[in-house]
Amino acid sequence: MAERKTKQRVSGLHRRLITFIGVIVPRRLRANWKQEWEAELRHRELLLADWDRLNWKAKLNLLRRSLGAFWDALALQPHRLEDEVLQDLHYGFRMLLKRPDFALIAVSTLALGIGANTAIFSLLDKVLIRPLPVEQPNQLVAFVRDESGAPGIFSYPMYSDLRDRNEVLSGVVAYFQQPFSLSDGSQSERVIGQIVSGNYFSVLGVRPALGRFFLPEEDRTPGTHPVIVISHGLWQRRFGADPAVLSRTVVVNGYSYTVVGVTPAEFTGTMRGTVNDVYVPAMMQAQAQPGNGSSLDNRNRGWLCLIGRLRPNVSREQAQAALAAPVQDATKTLPGKSADPTNVFLMDGSRGHTSRVTDLTLPLKLLMGVVGFVLLIACANVANLLLARASARRKEIAVRLAVGASRWRIVRQLLTESTILAALGGGAGLLVAYWFTGLLLGFQQQTNFVPRSFEGRLDGRALGFTLGLSLLTGIVFGLAPALQASNPDFVTALKGDTAGLSGKARRLSLRNMLVVMQVALSLVVLIGAGLCVKSLRALQAIDPGFEPAKVVTASFDLSKNGYDETRGRQFISHLSERVAALPGVETVSIASIVAFSDLPWISPATIEGYQPQPNERLAFDFNAISPNYFQTLGTRVVGGREFTAQDNADAPRVVIVNEAMALRYWPGQDAVGKRIKRGQFAEVIGIVRNGKEKGLTAEPRPAIYLPLLQNYVPDLTLHARTATESQTMLAEVRNEVQALDATLPVYNLRTLAEQKDGSLYAERLAAALLTIFGLLALLLAAVGLYGVLSYALTERTREMGIRLALGAQPRNLLRLVVGQGMTLTLIGLVIGVGVAYALTRLIENLLFAVSATDPLTFATIPLLLVSVALLACWIPARRATRVDPMVALRYE
Repeated sequence: MAERKTKQRVSGLHRRLITFIGVIVPRRLRANWKQEWEAELRHRELLLADWDRLNWKAKLNLLRRSLGAFWDALALQPHRLEDEVLQDLHYGFRMLLKRPDFALIAVSTLALGIGANTAIFSLLDKVLIRPLPVEQPNQLVAFVRDESGAPGIFSYPMYSDLRDRNEVLSGVVAYFQQPFSLSDGSQSERVIGQIVSGNYFSVLGVRPALGRFFLPEEDRTPGTHPVIVISHGLWQRRFGADPAVLSRTVVVNGYSYTVVGVTPAEFTGTMRGTVNDVYVPAMMQAQAQPGNGSSLDNRNRGWLCLIGRLRPNVSREQAQAALAAPVQDATKTLPGKSADPTNVFLMDGSRGHTSRVTDLTLPLKLLMGVVGFVLLIACANVANLLLARASARRKEIAVRLAVGASRWRIVRQLLTESTILAALGGGAGLLVAYWFTGLLLGFQQQTNFVPRSFEGRLDGRALGFTLGLSLLTGIVFGLAPALQASNPDFVTALKGDTAGLSGKARRLSLRNMLVVMQVALSLVVLIGAGLCVKSLRALQAIDPGFEPAKVVTASFDLSKNGYDETRGRQFISHLSERVAALPGVETVSIASIVAFSDLPWISPATIEGYQPQPNERLAFDFNAISPNYFQTLGTRVVGGREFTAQDNADAPRVVIVNEAMALRYWPGQDAVGKRIKRGQFAEVIGIVRNGKEKGLTAEPRPAIYLPLLQNYVPDLTLHARTATESQTMLAEVRNEVQALDATLPVYNLRTLAEQKDGSLYAERLAAALLTIFGLLALLLAAVGLYGVLSYALTERTREMGIRLALGAQPRNLLRLVVGQGMTLTLIGLVIGVGVAYALTRLIENLLFAVSATDPLTFATIPLLLVSVALLACWIPARRATRVDPMVALRYE
């Protein structure tokens, strides 16, 4: 009974395989395969009765024979199919080499579309899609303070409570990102790094590329284990990938650390959009942040970002509900007001914290859609070329069909040719993608706190995307032409007559529909580019309240090199004197905050005589500045005076406010002489014009300026207004800083105009790339329109000759041809305007002072497209008017 069931199971399996093969294998190959399978089936069933009596060698031999017969059956006819595929490839390459001009145009067109898509996908993948290169990133959750996704700012005691008093997370890590001054005994440099909890790498599941990570005992007592982990990039860049870097001493922020490990190359930290070079254990916080004191036992200082790992079978929603009670209990016991949030939200942490790339989400998604349109236009263009080429080969195809070739055989041949084109276009597209990636990275924003940084290399995911996209485009643009070409009118095709292609069928042809699609898509892209460019110009035209032209900036942090307040004040004084003495420098000033930066300095203060409204929090923008600051920036003082050298630590406390501050808190009064309390009372001695220091789109906020001589700050930026070209002064300013302290890292060395442009990062990226892709789409659409008309006129050469012979004037032919092309263009414009009207609403958040349906843009862009289309139609039409009737009548 068991033997019969075994035979039945085997027989049923074999028959199902035969049925499956019958579905996927062409009919003419099924018979031999089926006969071979059935013979092998009978052979196996006869032997299965003796299976239990066979030894293991006999069983192995029988299995080998069975598998051999299986392979023989499977390989009975594939050499014929294999030969046909090789024949298709060989013939396809021959046909492409026969028309190298056609192949070059098609490959170049596809390379532009595929390359642009690969470059944008690569950046989108690195910024928004790819998870952290850690163990099981889908289990990570990011702690945030509200549902908008802003990073949570937690105190270290709060982190300890959440780490130790939860039952839903297998681990919680804390980190704080900041700049560091790094020296290995020679020149110092400014690097970005993180202060991390001792379990940072173990909870994330990161393995060291060299050495080790932090040990449990290095995360217990403050200041006792000065160890550091460096990144793979820093190891290669600074230490030449020397394995002896382990146990080497480096100086970070003036304190010596021992290098114990190197992170893997793919791991750059948990803050998406930045690359970290060093990792310092949280127990060394006081040494890593000189001058701030210890924050490890201070519940009132919120400074850490948290990421946790879910326990198995625990969802994010369950974890958030379970953490609500511990968070509330911890905050209730706090003495006084705490920086710890009373609510905790858990977001997807697989990509780390993404606050630094939030402003790139919409531009990158927009660009991905735009390059998708460009690829569709490129595919339509190549499809038109293939249709034209297939029409030229209709006699060949008709002959092959007439002598017995199946339609599927013809379709497969034509698809093979289009796939070859797509593969070549994908290969060339990688070169285009490499160029586009370099262009994209050129738009990176460098702030004066943490530089935004993305890797520029094309990795395996980008290569896989290119391969898949190439195969997809090969099928997309090749299928319709192949199906149409494989179903010709036999009589007309064999006679070589083109009459069948005239008249109404031509007007409704697939080629014309593809041209309409190209025009419509290019119009959508161009309108989007026009709106973004207009918005960018409106932003650049905003008056920032000062004159950034010919102002150079250089930033430095004295605390990172161990300067105390006395040495710091001396350095500031000497640097100001040396830079002011440089030829071409008009004025010099130093400030704690540079305009257009992402460094907020907001502090509470009280105003004498002002009673706050209920729930009103008095917090203002602050900036500590040295004398001549407003003169250096070109900001007008509208009341009172500017700071002078006499406003020092021994003088009475003074401040300057902006117009927004004066109007808000002293309306109808003179703010000069009023008093503001921040620790102690300070008198308002001046009022300055509102400035756009926080960004061109930000509304002016009440701001208070403090004299640097009375409010020492170690992290500073030098401003120098020059009479000559600002760029020539950058090297000289750096030299002066290095002359005073060769180990002091100088960063943010740029002009204030460049700082202004950097604040428009997302807008510049969208406008520039949309313009590039829009012009590319316009070019492809024009080429497509030209190609369709040019080929149509080639087919209708005899018709044109007859018209001329019967008395038609050249202008009549010109009007006829141009009219046909412009009809396609106008249809595409109507469709494109409707699509653009619907889609441009998606980019409203990127636009400034411009409506998403701006009438001027929607009127001028179609006129531009009409002008280009008219030129593309006129060139072949002009050629048609010069046809010799006698030559045309003999044309085949």
